[in-house]
Amino acid sequence: MTAKKSVNNGGNKDNNGSGNQYGNKNTNSDAKHADAAANTMNPPAKRGLVLTKKHEKYLKIAVLILLALYFITAFIAYPMMPDIMPTHWGLNGEVDSYADKTVGVFAVPAAMVCIAGFVWYMKKYDRRRKHKSRLELERYDAGTAGILLLIVLYMYIIYVYTLLYALGMYGDMTYVILILMIPMFAGMFWFLNKMDLIKLK
Repeated sequence: MTAKKSVNNGGNKDNNGSGNQYGNKNTNSDAKHADAAANTMNPPAKRGLVLTKKHEKYLKIAVLILLALYFITAFIAYPMMPDIMPTHWGLNGEVDSYADKTVGVFAVPAAMVCIAGFVWYMKKYDRRRKHKSRLELERYDAGTAGILLLIVLYMYIIYVYTLLYALGMYGDMTYVILILMIPMFAGMFWFLNKMDLIKLK
């Protein structure tokens, strides 16, 4: 009887040991899956600023303010403009295109409104959006609004210099255009990096 009990106790120990072993493996596996799911739902925070829906809102408001400023500037400048005004400069810094003042004053503001409207409208038809997470979409939309703001701001400065040139208040435009391109492209690369479209170290 004593021998049988010892054998049974040994068997129970083996069963308990193997059961605990498999139970521990299952527990560890479940923990790993839970951690993976948590990382998927809540990705680790990135260094620096992370673009959100709030940033997109403020950037869009800034774009709308600039677009309104285009037309305010146009209506103020229109009575002072000559009937024919310069609209384009060559690489040598000399004017190579002229236009009626109505076209010269209002063409750029109208073009900027069309560009902004096109960017915001076409966003709805981007097929890649359905494959992106909510956080990815927020970064992408805010980054797009930021790049649009840089373009609209760059063109507004060029637009104002064009009006000043037409009034004889400013000279060579070539250096202005080239110098302004440096911060504009730097800002674009910054937004593209935040959108995860390029990687900057």
